[in-house]
Amino acid sequence: MEKWIADAKCKPKLRTYILFKEQYGTEDYVSFILPRLNRSLLAQLRCGVLPLEIETGHYRGKKIEERICNLCNLDKVEDEIHFVCECTFYTDLRQEMFFEAREGFNIQDKLD
Repeated sequence: MEKWIADAKCKPKLRTYILFKEQYGTEDYVSFILPRLNRSLLAQLRCGVLPLEIETGHYRGKKIEERICNLCNLDKVEDEIHFVCECTFYTDLRQEMFFEAREGFNIQDKLD
């Protein structure tokens, strides 16, 4: 377990993964009934290989601070946190996602 944690911390692509991953093992979302594309996108996001500027800029020789999001005017590096939580381009989709998540929790609360 300690070796797994140490190895993950040394890999820049796993910068987001190690923020949320606390134990070695398969995550619950893998067994959810989701379309294959959705599972794939979640895995790409978690593993740092989603084609965001933080990743694609690396292959074009850009320094990290130059890998700015092209979809909004916040002049921030387009990494996973920016993509999911901050980018103004996705504000409407983000609000819809949070609404649907809250509704899903409300339904679950009523079933319990």
